[in-house]
Amino acid sequence: AASDVYKRQGAANLMGIEQAVGQETFIRALQTYIAENAGGIGSLEALESALERETGSDWSGYLADMLAS
Repeated sequence: AASDVYKRQGAANLMGIEQAVGQETFIRALQTYIAENAGGIGSLEALESALERETGSDWSGYLADMLAS
């Protein structure tokens, strides 16, 4: 099904980010994202913001572009 393809593609893309920034940094960014969005609704922008703070790189629009491709 199409939803399975999207799930696999999303997981692969996240693994690519993890490989690019390193596992420790990626996990810190996810922990930051989870802490800041606990009990609420997360967003791609919030995840990008956490990645930016943990990596020092600009991730603006990256996740949305990644999902659109």
